[in-house]
Amino acid sequence: MKKCFIILFITVLLVDACKYEHGPFLNFRSKTQRITGVWDVDKYLVDGADSTRQLTRQKEYLPWKFGTTKGEVSWIAEAQSNSDYSKIGFWTFQDKKNQLMMNLYGGALRPVGPIGILNTEMSWNITKLTNTKMWLETEYNGKKFELQYKKLQD
Repeated sequence: MKKCFIILFITVLLVDACKYEHGPFLNFRSKTQRITGVWDVDKYLVDGADSTRQLTRQKEYLPWKFGTTKGEVSWIAEAQSNSDYSKIGFWTFQDKKNQLMMNLYGGALRPVGPIGILNTEMSWNITKLTNTKMWLETEYNGKKFELQYKKLQD
């Protein structure tokens, strides 16, 4: 009986651990801890076509820092250097942490699809969230957009 309980407990734990389509299978850091840090776009796909250069070659393009401050809404900033950044919006989890909602109120980036549009809530489905990778996707104006970030620093 004890053996059955242990097997059932481990099964439930593992099924719940694999939350996102592309993983991770198991992670001991919270989702907030994983998302906090400086992220750079590794791939940007529009309907499956690679549009990474269109986004990252803008002279205004900077990696984004996702942060949290006690008693304050979680924020997004343009990471101008390792220690210097300028807040440009906020983020929050939605749908049991399966989605990431971003709302930008500033920043120099020109809009590329749904990225960089000011004063608009954009909900992105999280398909992968590890300590070093974050993959997001959304539908916008009838097109599928995918963002694959790599973490530069915590």
